Amino acid sequence: MAATAGSELEQYQEILTSASKLPSSLRLSLAQAILRTLELDLGKGTRKKMPASEALGLLAGPYPAPSDDEFKQMITDYLSEKYG
Repeated sequence: MAATAGSELEQYQEILTSASKLPSSLRLSLAQAILRTLELDLGKGTRKKMPASEALGLLAGPYPAPSDDEFKQMITDYLSEKYG
């Protein structure tokens, strides 16, 4: 098993050395591709499924949302205070 870890480390070093010789745009593309593979590996089964009604409840505050007119008035008040 130690031989496997050693060969993986050698392979890692070879890849890193090769990658460092690539142009910046290709190194960035390679890094993004590696991150995508990690997202796939790490993302498996870690996301908790939740009904939409429950998810909407997470965004709800203690007060009802302001109406359009109330919101416009809030903006007007804020701008008057700031620049007034």
